[in-house]
Amino acid sequence: MRTHNVGLGRFPVSHDAVRRIQAMIASGAIAPGDKLPPQRELAATLNVSRPSLREALSVLETLGFIEVQPGRRAVVCEPRGDESVPPPWRFKGRVSETDVFQFRLLIETFTARLAATIITTEQIAELHANVEEMKRAIRSSDLESSARIDAEFHSKIIVYAGNKLFSEVYAMTDDIILEAHRLPLIPRNRLWEPVDEHVNVLNAFEQHDPEGAGYYMRLHLMRTASRSGIEGHFDNL
Repeated sequence: MRTHNVGLGRFPVSHDAVRRIQAMIASGAIAPGDKLPPQRELAATLNVSRPSLREALSVLETLGFIEVQPGRRAVVCEPRGDESVPPPWRFKGRVSETDVFQFRLLIETFTARLAATIITTEQIAELHANVEEMKRAIRSSDLESSARIDAEFHSKIIVYAGNKLFSEVYAMTDDIILEAHRLPLIPRNRLWEPVDEHVNVLNAFEQHDPEGAGYYMRLHLMRTASRSGIEGHFDNL
Protein backbone atom coordinates (compact mmCIF):
# COMPACT_ATOMS: atom_id res chain seq x y z
CA MET A 1 0.00 0.00 0.00
CA ARG A 2 2.59 2.51 -1.13
CA THR A 3 0.56 4.93 -3.21
CA HIS A 4 -1.77 7.87 -2.83
CA ASN A 5 -3.29 7.38 -6.26
CA VAL A 6 -6.94 6.92 -5.49
CA GLY A 7 -8.64 6.49 -8.83
CA LEU A 8 -11.05 3.61 -9.28
CA GLY A 9 -9.40 0.22 -9.30
CA ARG A 10 -6.24 1.33 -7.48
CA PHE A 11 -7.30 0.70 -3.87
CA PRO A 12 -5.74 -2.18 -1.93
CA VAL A 13 -7.84 -5.27 -1.20
CA SER A 14 -8.33 -4.18 2.41
CA HIS A 15 -10.11 -1.03 1.21
CA ASP A 16 -12.98 -3.03 -0.27
CA ALA A 17 -13.31 -4.91 3.02
CA VAL A 18 -13.49 -1.59 4.87
CA ARG A 19 -16.24 -0.34 2.57
CA ARG A 20 -18.28 -3.53 2.87
CA ILE A 21 -18.09 -3.61 6.67
CA GLN A 22 -18.99 0.09 6.72
CA ALA A 23 -22.05 -0.77 4.61
CA MET A 24 -23.07 -3.51 7.05
CA ILE A 25 -22.93 -1.02 9.91
CA ALA A 26 -24.73 1.73 7.96
CA SER A 27 -27.54 -0.63 6.97
CA GLY A 28 -28.08 -1.77 10.54
CA ALA A 29 -27.10 -5.35 9.77
CA ILE A 30 -24.53 -4.89 12.54
CA ALA A 31 -25.63 -2.44 15.23
CA PRO A 32 -23.61 -0.51 17.82
CA GLY A 33 -22.65 -2.89 20.60
CA ASP A 34 -22.75 -5.93 18.32
CA LYS A 35 -19.67 -8.04 17.81
CA LEU A 36 -18.34 -8.62 14.32
CA PRO A 37 -18.23 -12.26 13.19
CA PRO A 38 -15.04 -14.20 13.98
CA GLN A 39 -12.18 -13.17 11.70
CA ARG A 40 -12.02 -16.49 9.87
CA GLU A 41 -15.76 -16.34 9.11
CA LEU A 42 -15.68 -12.64 8.19
CA ALA A 43 -12.67 -13.11 5.90
CA ALA A 44 -14.49 -15.91 4.08
CA THR A 45 -17.66 -13.80 3.76
CA LEU A 46 -15.71 -10.88 2.31
CA ASN A 47 -13.44 -13.16 0.23
CA VAL A 48 -10.27 -11.55 1.56
CA SER A 49 -7.18 -12.92 3.27
CA ARG A 50 -6.81 -12.74 7.04
CA PRO A 51 -3.97 -10.16 6.80
CA SER A 52 -6.15 -7.95 4.54
CA LEU A 53 -9.03 -8.28 7.00
CA ARG A 54 -6.79 -7.37 9.94
CA GLU A 55 -5.65 -4.26 8.06
CA ALA A 56 -9.29 -3.40 7.32
CA LEU A 57 -10.22 -3.77 10.99
CA SER A 58 -7.32 -1.50 12.00
CA VAL A 59 -8.57 1.12 9.53
CA LEU A 60 -12.14 0.84 10.84
CA GLU A 61 -10.87 1.27 14.40
CA THR A 62 -8.96 4.41 13.41
CA LEU A 63 -12.11 5.75 11.74
CA GLY A 64 -14.07 5.13 14.94
CA PHE A 65 -16.41 2.44 13.61
CA ILE A 66 -15.23 -0.42 15.81
CA GLU A 67 -13.19 -1.16 18.90
CA VAL A 68 -10.65 -3.96 18.73
CA GLN A 69 -9.38 -5.61 21.91
CA PRO A 70 -6.66 -8.28 21.91
CA GLY A 71 -8.07 -11.77 22.02
CA ARG A 72 -11.66 -10.59 21.56
CA ARG A 73 -13.95 -10.01 18.61
CA ALA A 74 -14.28 -6.44 17.38
CA VAL A 75 -17.30 -4.50 18.66
CA VAL A 76 -19.21 -1.85 16.69
CA CYS A 77 -19.02 1.60 18.31
CA GLU A 78 -21.67 4.24 18.72
CA PRO A 79 -21.32 7.08 16.17
CA ARG A 80 -19.20 9.93 17.48
CA GLY A 81 -20.59 13.40 16.96
CA ASP A 82 -17.71 15.38 18.42
CA GLU A 83 -14.06 15.10 19.38
CA SER A 84 -14.18 11.93 21.44
CA VAL A 85 -11.05 10.24 22.69
CA PRO A 86 -9.16 9.20 19.55
CA PRO A 87 -8.45 5.51 18.90
CA PRO A 88 -5.01 4.00 19.52
CA TRP A 89 -2.37 5.42 17.20
CA ARG A 90 -1.01 2.47 15.20
CA PHE A 91 2.44 3.97 14.69
CA LYS A 92 3.26 4.98 18.26
CA GLY A 93 6.32 2.72 18.21
CA ARG A 94 7.74 4.84 15.39
CA VAL A 95 6.36 8.37 15.68
CA SER A 96 3.64 10.23 17.56
CA GLU A 97 0.61 11.93 16.02
CA THR A 98 2.13 15.27 17.01
CA ASP A 99 5.36 14.38 15.18
CA VAL A 100 3.35 13.72 12.02
CA PHE A 101 1.43 16.98 12.14
CA GLN A 102 4.56 19.02 12.87
CA PHE A 103 6.24 17.36 9.87
CA ARG A 104 3.24 18.05 7.65
CA LEU A 105 2.89 21.62 8.84
CA LEU A 106 6.46 22.46 7.87
CA ILE A 107 6.59 20.64 4.53
CA GLU A 108 3.07 21.22 3.27
CA THR A 109 2.89 24.90 4.12
CA PHE A 110 6.15 25.53 2.28
CA THR A 111 5.27 23.39 -0.74
CA ALA A 112 1.85 25.06 -1.02
CA ARG A 113 3.69 28.38 -1.35
CA LEU A 114 6.01 26.92 -3.98
CA ALA A 115 3.18 25.30 -5.92
CA ALA A 116 1.19 28.54 -6.04
CA THR A 117 3.91 30.21 -8.09
CA ILE A 118 4.12 27.54 -10.82
CA ILE A 119 0.86 25.56 -10.74
CA THR A 120 -0.77 25.05 -14.14
CA THR A 121 -4.39 25.30 -15.24
CA GLU A 122 -4.47 21.54 -15.75
CA GLN A 123 -3.16 20.89 -12.25
CA ILE A 124 -5.75 23.23 -10.73
CA ALA A 125 -8.42 21.32 -12.64
CA GLU A 126 -7.10 18.04 -11.17
CA LEU A 127 -7.40 19.46 -7.66
CA HIS A 128 -10.95 20.64 -8.37
CA ALA A 129 -11.82 17.12 -9.55
CA ASN A 130 -10.28 15.74 -6.36
CA VAL A 131 -12.47 18.02 -4.21
CA GLU A 132 -15.59 16.87 -6.06
CA GLU A 133 -14.56 13.24 -5.57
CA MET A 134 -14.09 13.87 -1.85
CA LYS A 135 -17.56 15.40 -1.64
CA ARG A 136 -19.07 12.28 -3.23
CA ALA A 137 -17.23 10.03 -0.78
CA ILE A 138 -18.49 12.01 2.22
CA ARG A 139 -22.07 12.07 0.90
CA SER A 140 -21.98 8.28 0.58
CA SER A 141 -20.40 7.94 4.06
CA ASP A 142 -17.36 6.23 2.52
CA LEU A 143 -14.88 7.65 5.00
CA GLU A 144 -11.94 5.48 3.99
CA SER A 145 -12.23 6.73 0.40
CA SER A 146 -12.53 10.26 1.74
CA ALA A 147 -9.28 9.84 3.69
CA ARG A 148 -7.44 8.52 0.64
CA ILE A 149 -8.80 11.27 -1.63
CA ASP A 150 -7.83 13.84 0.99
CA ALA A 151 -4.30 12.37 1.11
CA GLU A 152 -4.08 12.54 -2.66
CA PHE A 153 -4.98 16.26 -2.63
CA HIS A 154 -2.00 16.96 -0.41
CA SER A 155 0.44 14.67 -2.20
CA LYS A 156 -0.46 16.24 -5.55
CA ILE A 157 0.39 19.69 -4.20
CA ILE A 158 3.79 18.47 -3.05
CA VAL A 159 4.46 17.11 -6.55
CA TYR A 160 3.24 20.35 -8.14
CA ALA A 161 5.74 22.30 -6.01
CA GLY A 162 8.46 20.85 -8.22
CA ASN A 163 10.94 19.81 -5.50
CA LYS A 164 11.64 16.12 -6.04
CA LEU A 165 13.28 15.66 -2.65
CA PHE A 166 10.13 16.81 -0.84
CA SER A 167 8.10 14.35 -2.91
CA GLU A 168 10.47 11.47 -2.13
CA VAL A 169 10.58 12.18 1.60
CA TYR A 170 6.79 12.49 1.76
CA ALA A 171 6.30 9.23 -0.15
CA MET A 172 8.59 7.40 2.28
CA THR A 173 6.05 8.04 5.05
CA ASP A 174 2.85 7.57 3.05
CA ASP A 175 1.41 4.84 5.31
CA ILE A 176 1.78 7.11 8.34
CA ILE A 177 0.48 10.15 6.47
CA LEU A 178 -2.59 8.22 5.31
CA GLU A 179 -3.31 7.15 8.88
CA ALA A 180 -3.15 10.81 9.92
CA HIS A 181 -5.78 11.60 7.27
CA ARG A 182 -8.14 9.13 8.94
CA LEU A 183 -7.96 10.67 12.42
CA PRO A 184 -9.92 13.90 11.70
CA LEU A 185 -12.86 11.87 10.35
CA ILE A 186 -13.77 10.59 13.81
CA PRO A 187 -15.92 13.65 14.75
CA ARG A 188 -18.75 13.02 12.28
CA ASN A 189 -20.16 16.54 12.68
CA ARG A 190 -17.03 18.06 11.09
CA LEU A 191 -16.67 15.97 7.92
CA TRP A 192 -17.27 18.90 5.55
CA GLU A 193 -14.73 21.24 7.11
CA PRO A 194 -11.70 19.90 5.19
CA VAL A 195 -13.59 20.28 1.90
CA ASP A 196 -14.13 23.98 2.54
CA GLU A 197 -10.51 24.34 3.63
CA HIS A 198 -9.26 22.66 0.45
CA VAL A 199 -11.35 25.12 -1.57
CA ASN A 200 -9.63 28.02 0.21
CA VAL A 201 -6.23 26.63 -0.78
CA LEU A 202 -7.47 26.14 -4.34
CA ASN A 203 -8.68 29.71 -4.56
CA ALA A 204 -5.20 30.91 -3.61
CA PHE A 205 -3.70 28.67 -6.30
CA GLU A 206 -6.03 30.14 -8.91
CA GLN A 207 -4.74 33.59 -7.95
CA HIS A 208 -1.13 32.31 -7.97
CA ASP A 209 -0.91 33.74 -4.47
CA PRO A 210 1.87 32.04 -2.46
CA GLU A 211 1.12 33.98 0.72
CA GLY A 212 -2.52 33.00 0.60
CA ALA A 213 -1.74 29.37 -0.28
CA GLY A 214 0.68 29.07 2.63
CA TYR A 215 -1.71 30.76 5.03
CA TYR A 216 -4.72 28.61 4.12
CA MET A 217 -2.68 25.40 4.09
CA ARG A 218 -1.28 26.15 7.54
CA LEU A 219 -4.76 27.00 8.84
CA HIS A 220 -6.15 23.80 7.30
CA LEU A 221 -3.47 21.62 8.91
CA MET A 222 -3.90 23.22 12.33
CA ARG A 223 -7.66 22.69 12.14
CA THR A 224 -7.06 19.12 10.98
CA ALA A 225 -4.90 18.54 14.05
CA SER A 226 -7.71 19.95 16.21
CA ARG A 227 -10.24 17.60 14.58
CA SER A 228 -7.81 14.77 15.35
CA GLY A 229 -7.76 15.64 19.03
CA ILE A 230 -4.27 17.17 18.90
CA GLU A 231 -3.95 20.63 20.40
CA GLY A 232 -0.93 22.90 20.76
CA HIS A 233 2.64 21.99 19.78
CA PHE A 234 2.42 24.13 16.62
CA ASP A 235 2.52 27.74 17.75
CA ASN A 236 6.25 28.21 17.10
CA LEU A 237 6.33 26.46 13.71
